[in-house]
Amino acid sequence: VADFSTNEYISCDGTVQFTDLTENIPVAWYWDFGDSTTSSLQNPTHSYTSTDTFTVTFAASNLYGSDTIIKSAYVIVNLNGQPVTPACTPATLGYCCEIGIYNFTFSTINNTSSDAREGYRDFSCPVQTTVMQGFIYPVSVQTDDLNPQDVKIWIDYDNDGSLNDTSEVVFSAFNAKSPSGNIAISNNSVINTPLRLRVSTDNVGNTLNSCSNPINGQAEDYTVIIQPNTAPPIGNFT
Repeated sequence: VADFSTNEYISCDGTVQFTDLTENIPVAWYWDFGDSTTSSLQNPTHSYTSTDTFTVTFAASNLYGSDTIIKSAYVIVNLNGQPVTPACTPATLGYCCEIGIYNFTFSTINNTSSDAREGYRDFSCPVQTTVMQGFIYPVSVQTDDLNPQDVKIWIDYDNDGSLNDTSEVVFSAFNAKSPSGNIAISNNSVINTPLRLRVSTDNVGNTLNSCSNPINGQAEDYTVIIQPNTAPPIGNFT
């Protein structure tokens, strides 16, 4: 009974690891990755070279027969979808007490994850949203119910990989449980380009900067694409 999985369904660098999940001890494999390339390895790593959506066909066989499975539109590759490499990736120093980020909601993003036991998470490829300059969008960060935390959010408006702790802080809440509010998108930002958004939490009173390693909290990264404000001025009816 042929089956397989992959480490990610959306890739921004084109590299995808495939894992054979076939039952009944297969001894031979055939992969068609949907881009005119194939492999006979059991667990191949494949590099896609173009932006597209790919259907993957997989066949496995043993001494008694074979089986084929086709997964349509299974892998999405967006080679232009990754923001620049960040200057730092904050690491959780020690997990404790269910502290961390359980859910992050902003614009069309609604991402659920485990807490700080996972440490830093980079969701910037698979989880993205598009917003508009000058507009205000609701945001919420779900934390645990027991421990108030400090929370900050940054957007890399100038796309230099460094999240400025003064000009690029777009939301902050201190000594809070599951804070929510609004983010006003700057009119001075790089547009139509994947920009990194970082949300970080930590124990109340600890230094919480874009590159500081949380004591017990964690950092997660997402992608925001900012479009220019094309709305007509108020009073312009032409």
